[in-house]
Amino acid sequence: MLQNRKLKYLLPTFLMIGVFAFARKKNKMKLNNIVPFQKIRGCDGSGCGYYGASRKKRIHKGIDIITNFGEQVFSPISGKVRTLFVYYGSTEMKGVEIKDGNLSVKMFYVNPNNIITTNDYVFAGALIGYAQDIAAYHNATGIMTQHVHVEIRQNGVLVDPTLYFNINK
Repeated sequence: MLQNRKLKYLLPTFLMIGVFAFARKKNKMKLNNIVPFQKIRGCDGSGCGYYGASRKKRIHKGIDIITNFGEQVFSPISGKVRTLFVYYGSTEMKGVEIKDGNLSVKMFYVNPNNIITTNDYVFAGALIGYAQDIAAYHNATGIMTQHVHVEIRQNGVLVDPTLYFNINK
């Protein structure tokens, strides 16, 4: 009888621990870094780099990872490549989308020329391009921190990339 009573109280506790452990694991999927020392762009004279930051009439739909112009950029996931042009009407600023199943990672201000092309398959950690000079493009050298913009969609839904990367503070 005593064992049954202990089991009656312990079983819900174990079930609750299991539920919380599963819920935490769900958000623990970490992607490879796109640059070796990954840090989110803070606020500068051109805006802020965190997810959800104000962009006048809209919100920032990704995170900005600080880079140096010309720095190597690596794939955060394995998957199929789609090359992009970032701005409508401009072929100068480029980007890459890598998709694997229900996960899609878009990275803007990455020049993939001569490294990868549309429909290539890349592995996580592979070189996919070089960081472009976004500050110079916007005539904001010395004002805007150089960065690569990253957006993630899970099952087609935009999510906060901060949850998927190891970010240095």
